[in-house]
Amino acid sequence: MKKNVSKLPKLKPHLEQILILIYRLRFLNTKQIQTLLNHKFASRIITWLNNLTKQKYLKRYYSTKFDREPAFYSLGTVGRKYFKVHNESVGIKEPLLDRVWQEHKNSLQFKRNSMLLGDIYISLINLTKTASAKLGFYTKVDLFGMKYMIHPEPFCYFSIEDTNKAVKRYFLDIFDYFVPDDLYKRINKYMYYFEKRFWQDNTDKPFPEIILICPNKASKTFLEKTIAGRLKEKDLPMGFYLSSWEEITQYGICRQVLHKVEVVN
Repeated sequence: MKKNVSKLPKLKPHLEQILILIYRLRFLNTKQIQTLLNHKFASRIITWLNNLTKQKYLKRYYSTKFDREPAFYSLGTVGRKYFKVHNESVGIKEPLLDRVWQEHKNSLQFKRNSMLLGDIYISLINLTKTASAKLGFYTKVDLFGMKYMIHPEPFCYFSIEDTNKAVKRYFLDIFDYFVPDDLYKRINKYMYYFEKRFWQDNTDKPFPEIILICPNKASKTFLEKTIAGRLKEKDLPMGFYLSSWEEITQYGICRQVLHKVEVVN
């Protein structure tokens, strides 16, 4: 029997929070959801996820290539209906909800990109908590439709405010394949965005530094040389940092894994 959309009741806060996290990050695994909810008991999380999946609020996936990895989830068809009913209370962007019909068709690599972003979010939460700093974190979904934002939107934009009220801001993009033309186009897009002053003239904040997560060593070397050359050629005061999938997966996002692109005079 189909659920009556108008009669979908308000979920308990912890269940609604699961749906919101997955709406924002698109794909998350069981362990990530437990961590983001700051819940001690994995069995309780699994029970909630099983119930949400059974009721089609969520869609569950298993990776056949990585048998030991936990199940992961995207928004389900009833989750879409729920947000259409309760949109005002949770601030969902309705045009994005229709992707629910296509989420299962995304490649495994796309899904892993989303979960890598989940790991980055978790590591930033831990980093700022340890430093008693304040984190602002906005995914591509949060940035959708934002006026004067670079397009396509970065995977995320985040800010860290330290105890002295000093704020650092970053755009972050994830690349999963070494395609030189795609990397080159994205670099040029950021430089064009900076030169045309879309951000500077329409916000009261300094231009963010840019973090690029590379798929491998070859792409990281290519980007470092390319960015340094372009910055020198254009004489642009922009900050670029490079890291790799391997580094981020092993250590999370921290100063030690972010390598600044230096311009040699």
